[in-house]
Amino acid sequence: MKLFLIVFSAFISLTTALEGRFETPLDHFRTQDGRTVRFNYDVNIEHYVENGTLFFYISDAGQYTTEWIERGLIADLAMEFGAALFTADIRYFRNNTPTETVALDDLEFLSVEQVLRDIAIFIDTARRHLNNYSGRVFVWGSGIGGTLAILARQRFPSFIDGAWSSNGIFMPTVFATCKKKR
Repeated sequence: MKLFLIVFSAFISLTTALEGRFETPLDHFRTQDGRTVRFNYDVNIEHYVENGTLFFYISDAGQYTTEWIERGLIADLAMEFGAALFTADIRYFRNNTPTETVALDDLEFLSVEQVLRDIAIFIDTARRHLNNYSGRVFVWGSGIGGTLAILARQRFPSFIDGAWSSNGIFMPTVFATCKKKR
């Protein structure tokens, strides 16, 4: 997989819950389409040590918050491992809409494969920004974010060292009812 050189527009200082943006192709699979989009992210490097572990929380469909990179189990683990914590919404959630509208025609850019490539670009961008090419990468999430974390680990095993899913959706069931014809 070829990852594009990404320009980072955020300066990170040693404080918590900083905001930034990363750039990713609108369409990862049509290389002739040079359009790119910029997505928002947050980072907590309060306990980060040089070449430490990188933890990525993949947001779910719920209310966006930086709480998961500021406190709780993974934040405690970040302190122990000297890790940086990152989080970002996936495409088409909240402010990370890659197209002008969310009309049906524009949803062609919404797929699991597009999102997985966004996650890979996000990780690569974070590595470049922190100049950390040897730290382990761990992704986690809940709900759809947990599903994406596991799928990202499966898709990029040499790029992502571990994944954790809480309440991931792996075997969705669609319920439908039909009326009997008389």
